[in-house]
Amino acid sequence: MQYPVRVVYFVEGYSFGGVERHLLGLVDELDRQRFDPMVLGVMADELMPELEARRTPVVRLDRIRGNADLPGFARAFRAIRRARPVVFHAMLSHSHAAQYAIMAAVAVRTPVVVTTVHLPTQSESKLRRRLGGFMLRGVDMQVLPSEWTKAELIRLDQLHGSSQIVANGIALPALLSREEAREHLEIAPTAKVIGGSMRLVDWKRPELITDAARQVPDAVVVILGEGPEEERLRSLAQGVDLRLPGFRPDAVSLLPAFDVFIHPCPTDNQPLAVFEALAAGVPVIVADEGGAALMVDDERTGLRAPATAAGMSDAVHRLLDDPELATRLAAAGRAEVLSRFTTAAMTRQLEDLYERLLAGRPARGAR
Repeated sequence: MQYPVRVVYFVEGYSFGGVERHLLGLVDELDRQRFDPMVLGVMADELMPELEARRTPVVRLDRIRGNADLPGFARAFRAIRRARPVVFHAMLSHSHAAQYAIMAAVAVRTPVVVTTVHLPTQSESKLRRRLGGFMLRGVDMQVLPSEWTKAELIRLDQLHGSSQIVANGIALPALLSREEAREHLEIAPTAKVIGGSMRLVDWKRPELITDAARQVPDAVVVILGEGPEEERLRSLAQGVDLRLPGFRPDAVSLLPAFDVFIHPCPTDNQPLAVFEALAAGVPVIVADEGGAALMVDDERTGLRAPATAAGMSDAVHRLLDDPELATRLAAAGRAEVLSRFTTAAMTRQLEDLYERLLAGRPARGAR
């Protein structure tokens, strides 16, 4: 094997979210003596300067305008061919993302093709479902962040014959003190801060955070992130002191301002925001369904609660009424993340996977 190995990461997203942060953590930790990373794809504006600051070559593609956009497909094909990947790793924001790019990587006889399914989904398009099944034949390994991902892919009949669970990881956060974080957010020291961090889209259920805070005196709700649900969320939060700071590059550093962190989404996979809140030493509540439910050990590292206003509210009151419980859960949650769910641990597993696949398979042209 000739080092460094060119690894081309492909992303297809129009906003800066968990997939993009996952990619940046991986690029930060990748052993540059063994691997030479490059990023291709349709990407959010915020991702470009982050990659350039990390001295990672990046090629931004125009958005594909539907199945009939043959010029767009051709541009993607040429970009992948010019990149000459030895390992092509597609970061899929949903099950059927980047199908054209994966097929292009197979067509140019990339030695190893890997996908990470960040959120299993079913497409309403029969064509996309058929393409997804066909595409899997050219993939060497399907990386899954969690057991929940695997179960969902089995349910959707999308599990590859070769798959490996590699849990997401986070970089150890640089945190402000509680007082400093509250100053940045312009929140009084005595307020009860109930918050979350997420893309503001309907399926994430951000309104459950505001609902959970309605009966808490002096409560301030802070949801870090942006998205199309912002105006609807404001309209639903009548009577609640809701703060929406928008997209903040320093979002993780502000988490110590929170008394309780809530991730109410019952259909999420393995959101990095939950790991970040745990690592920040904030007591965490997650929905008792979906992949987030597997991220906390109920009653030991956090609380699970029904994804309803009443369920989340009851869990919030438990933590606020029992500071000893909140402190114990926060300490155990932080210790768990720092020992098991770091970007360093995640990257070492992926590096080993790349080398194992390269050692065990001939180039596609030699098959």
